[in-house]
Amino acid sequence: MGFNFTGYSLTFLMTVLTTISQAQFSLPKFDVELRGGLAKISADQTVDNNYSIKDVLVMNLQAATHWQINQNIGLGWTYSRSLSGSISYGSTDNGTTVSTQNIYLLMYGPTVRISSGRIKNWRPYLNLSFLAVEYVEDKGGYRQAHKTNAGGVGIGIMRRLSNKLYWNVLELSGNILSEKIFWLTESNLIVEAKTGFTYNFGKLK
Repeated sequence: MGFNFTGYSLTFLMTVLTTISQAQFSLPKFDVELRGGLAKISADQTVDNNYSIKDVLVMNLQAATHWQINQNIGLGWTYSRSLSGSISYGSTDNGTTVSTQNIYLLMYGPTVRISSGRIKNWRPYLNLSFLAVEYVEDKGGYRQAHKTNAGGVGIGIMRRLSNKLYWNVLELSGNILSEKIFWLTESNLIVEAKTGFTYNFGKLK
């Protein structure tokens, strides 16, 4: 008689799943979030006294997780990278855009989220972060890169959609760079606007 590996495997898997579903246990209190947003980097540079930077804008995708110490405080980690980005140079005479180049932004590091109690399914919060920041500008034939750190503060509000799922309606944040990007003379601030969703795991109140 041949050994029915598939049949026995399925039986074993169903037994394990049934045992787990009947066991009395709880997952750790943590959440994961996925958000998208727009970041603006402060910058000031004059090229040959004829051209200056008009805008430095980046579209970001951010993933983060928080371990909830209690109902109001969560410690976590965030990772954000650009989906697209551009830096526009304009004429110093009339402000007309002369050229646009691609940029890339990567930010990651620990965060602390402090939230208030729910107010009719709404939950405001404060987010503190300390991030490593990597910035790259594609010059066509070559790239310029810079790496530094940033401290940030964000203010946002969430709306509860279910016992586990929240909609991060909007978060506005500012990140102060510890070192200016060396070829952008006034690059000391990154301002972001983000929106997305948060899903809670474990037993929560």
